[in-house]
Amino acid sequence: MKKFLLAVGVALMAMSANAENWFISGAFQGWNHAAAEYQFTDKGDGVFELALNETFEGEFTIFQGEVGTPDWENKIGSNGDDVVANEDYYYVPGGGNFMMDGSVENAVITINTVEGYLLVTGEAQANEYETIYMVGNIDGVAWDPNTTAYPLTPNADKTQFTGVLDVTVETAYLVFKAGAVNYGGTMEGQENVDIAGPSNDALELRKGGQTYAVPEGKYAVTINLPYNGETGTVVFAADNSAISGVEADSNVAPVYYNLQGVRVDNAANGLYIVVRGDKAAKEFVR
Repeated sequence: MKKFLLAVGVALMAMSANAENWFISGAFQGWNHAAAEYQFTDKGDGVFELALNETFEGEFTIFQGEVGTPDWENKIGSNGDDVVANEDYYYVPGGGNFMMDGSVENAVITINTVEGYLLVTGEAQANEYETIYMVGNIDGVAWDPNTTAYPLTPNADKTQFTGVLDVTVETAYLVFKAGAVNYGGTMEGQENVDIAGPSNDALELRKGGQTYAVPEGKYAVTINLPYNGETGTVVFAADNSAISGVEADSNVAPVYYNLQGVRVDNAANGLYIVVRGDKAAKEFVR
């Protein structure tokens, strides 16, 4: 334990000695890395501060670098817990992305590189959402973290969400967004969670999880997740809605019309307009 604390202390001192240009990027600003407007101000004595104009929420990362050039070798990250507004958060040098608990208006972010903590102050609000959205390059369009083009349908208490995922590219990379929070999967040692194809197996869904890599095809997606829960499940099953529709129509008694649009009760040999359910087609009757 003493060796671990010594190692962390050395890492913090090294960061403090070299920390001249700290930046933040995240879901709240479209992951615009090392932008000048998201550079912290050096307040002296290893303390850096940044005031934000937009709502601060979701995943984010803090790192050193120059404007336009992030230095990913020198960053601070999550200790495994969410960041709570107005409470000191002791970070891990080189850790993964932070996750904000809820959202904060008029946020001021302070890094203390000497004592190794992060503080977000401002007007805190809980994360709220009406449904969950699928976010990714689903139809070949560039990833937009704020898209609402692919919503799922919630049940009454917002704990189950269902919808159809139609992947039209070779592989779609996606996560599920509930309010400001992204949910993904878990695949140790892998960058993404690879989906082999349609399956009724329930996969782990967790806050801040990895991106799902889903091959081309049509899927019936079902998410079970407690409201603002840490973990849940997702199923990428085969979508049989189109097949079911065809079967339903084939069981509907056909109605025949001649080419002038007059209904014919006893169709003899000839070409007719045949209506089954909500579908119509020309057919030759023998």
